[in-house]
Amino acid sequence: MKFHLVIPVHNESEIILNSVKVIKNSLSKSLEKSFQWKIILAENGSADNTLQIINGLKKDDRDERLEVLNLPNAGKGYAIKESAKNFLLNSGDIFGFIDADLSSHPDNISLLLEKMRQGGADIVVASRFYGINTIYEKRLRKFCSKIFAFTFRTIFSIPVKDIQCGLKIMNSKAVKTLLECKENSWFLDTEFMAKAPRIGLKIAEVPIEWKEKVYKNRKSKLNLFKDGSRSLSALWRIWWRLHF
Repeated sequence: MKFHLVIPVHNESEIILNSVKVIKNSLSKSLEKSFQWKIILAENGSADNTLQIINGLKKDDRDERLEVLNLPNAGKGYAIKESAKNFLLNSGDIFGFIDADLSSHPDNISLLLEKMRQGGADIVVASRFYGINTIYEKRLRKFCSKIFAFTFRTIFSIPVKDIQCGLKIMNSKAVKTLLECKENSWFLDTEFMAKAPRIGLKIAEVPIEWKEKVYKNRKSKLNLFKDGSRSLSALWRIWWRLHF
């Protein structure tokens, strides 16, 4: 089976080399016998030298299982969708994505794949909200994540506890639904989670160990007022699309 794992990359020059190394080691250890896997670095218009770093990595590594997509700065959701198009063109079986900071460790991927095999789910999401060693460095981020998830469940009546964790996998049928979503930012997850059950796709959650990564010289981009307003606006847009 073919498994494509996408890493949306934007201004990650300080961490991307180590992240790729960790992911490759993890997939080699856990998936080598069961999957033909590929890592796609979806470079999303970085302003630093991230693109040069990953192009250099690809040139030096010469591993056909590592691919670089050079995309404009159009948002994390856009980068994931462009990678999903490539996945379908290559007749992939399972598609997934993971955040570059590896707050969700790639060792969790095998747990999600096993859940998909056991339960017949179309989509399996990693969940931070089941109390299994979930560590937040910043209380504000934890508070915002919980409030957003609660608001989502209330509006859309979908019992998924964690819609925004940056690790998800899905089959090709679910990928087609992902590509129908309009959001190009990190709200792509939200629209996808709201849309999928309405067309009969089955979603499963897997509790994972998760630790928010705070790196030197890397400031949080979270702004309570600005991001809160954007979140409410996105929820309204998504609700409108699903009902009209």
